[in-house]
Amino acid sequence: MPTVANNSGSTLPAGLPWIACTDCWQLFPAKPEQTRCRNCAPDGDAPCAAAHPDDSSACDGLPDAVRVVDRTGAATLGCIHHAAMMLASIIGARVYPGSVDGAAIAAFNRAAGMTPFAFHRSARGWSR
Repeated sequence: MPTVANNSGSTLPAGLPWIACTDCWQLFPAKPEQTRCRNCAPDGDAPCAAAHPDDSSACDGLPDAVRVVDRTGAATLGCIHHAAMMLASIIGARVYPGSVDGAAIAAFNRAAGMTPFAFHRSARGWSR
């Protein structure tokens, strides 16, 4: 993955521009017109935790609708759409119910029709 250096000498993944949150000053990959990180933004202003930093698609459902777990046991809560994208993109990922009944099944079924990291491919005009 390409990286860029920041002022402290460490590196950050390249892609979206990295800016400082206007509330907490933490660096984060900013989407167009986003000025606050996920921790500081109001509910409708930032994507769920399952959204990839390069994915600009909107959430579908509550941000804690499901829980996605990778094969190392690391887990994150997410909406149906971004959880499905994670399932399609991460080998060995599993989905468990969150706050919404039936959302885990919906994410699992949606992932079956997705290609891994589809948000990168669709931006370049690639198709399945």
